Amino acid sequence: MGNESMFYQTLNDSSEIVLAVDLNGKVIIWNTGAEEFFGYNKIDVIGNFLPITHQSSEELKLILEKTKNNQSLTFKSQKKNKFNQYTELLVSTTPIYTDNVISGFLAVIKELSLVKSATYLTSIPNAVRESKRTFLQLREKILINLLNGRKTINQIANDAGINWKTVEKHLTYLIGKRLVEEIFSSEYVRIFELTEYGKRNVVDLEEKKLSQIVSKEQKLV
Repeated sequence: MGNESMFYQTLNDSSEIVLAVDLNGKVIIWNTGAEEFFGYNKIDVIGNFLPITHQSSEELKLILEKTKNNQSLTFKSQKKNKFNQYTELLVSTTPIYTDNVISGFLAVIKELSLVKSATYLTSIPNAVRESKRTFLQLREKILINLLNGRKTINQIANDAGINWKTVEKHLTYLIGKRLVEEIFSSEYVRIFELTEYGKRNVVDLEEKKLSQIVSKEQKLV
């Protein structure tokens, strides 16, 4: 139960647009990202039907049908926010479980224009984009990123500007060094945070970088 609460809290605090709907079509998660993007307060949304999709819409019916059959979906859609502004979106849904029984679906939503940009960037070979940064630099960036709190692999990748596969590989290394620990794991989501040892190392790293900057400035004076 503790891990499940931690999982939902992480989703609620995420800057990504995340929502979850039960098999009756009612909202059970409406995170900060969804609240800010669509303009609807979570207090008014949770427990009610999705404000961005009519309860009898073919789209919602299809998602629920696929969810009940343990299937995921990724599709383009157009949604209107509270202020009657339409945005092209990419929606990815996946079933969620309660006591090992499918209880609804989780949806991660992205603006289609941003996804197109990301697709263009990821078409550049990873080796070309990331070979300019050493393993040490990539690991330091991941550690510093986790200093802000627990995150999923995708959140780290987005915030640090590192390919998610690269993040996953280096997290395995950092776990082995006792700098990071995996605090939640499911078929669809993994959540990580710094250990106390890791936090001390990141603070030392930040102080070292600051002293180097000060030293360079003093030489210029």
